[in-house]
Amino acid sequence: MGAKRNSLLAAATLSLFIATGCLAADADTPALSDIQLSEMSAESAYFSKTLALALDLRPTRLITADEFKAKRSLDDAIILDTRSAKAYAKSHIEGAINLPLTEMTELSLAAALPSRTVPILIYSDQNFGTAPGLIPHDSSDLSLNLLSFLALNQYGYANVHELGERLAFDDPRIDWNTAEQTTQIALNSAQPARLD
Repeated sequence: MGAKRNSLLAAATLSLFIATGCLAADADTPALSDIQLSEMSAESAYFSKTLALALDLRPTRLITADEFKAKRSLDDAIILDTRSAKAYAKSHIEGAINLPLTEMTELSLAAALPSRTVPILIYSDQNFGTAPGLIPHDSSDLSLNLLSFLALNQYGYANVHELGERLAFDDPRIDWNTAEQTTQIALNSAQPARLD
């Protein structure tokens, strides 16, 4: 793991230098100021820390469906769905709250997750098989879970756990909730009780 990690860090650092122009071949390129070098150094350190977090910590936080079920039963556990509001409205794990990854800020996280120490359980479409109309399977390797995990940790939420299995959306350990089920529950509760 150490050699792979070092290779990734080296590649990421090289990419950063190329992107910022440090390795420009043109001899007429002006030298960078101390402030620019300091900013690049800070960005590189942040990037390296984030990459190390992904490589070192995240694998220890991947949990099975059984562990997910056990953790969700804890009183203070929060299931966080970071998909779009539209995807969440179509279907989500029962009891999950929605905060799209694209809307994560320090303020929005503080409003949704007032404690940085509670267990936070995350998942995405990639944890489930395709379900027409509910889950459009995304086979990309860059998982929404990875980005959510990194963002939450960078904002100081240290007790984040990620569903690490691929399951059928109707797996009984998960309690998947669809818009159709939610609508049916709302209709049933709106019906006046019959007195027979």
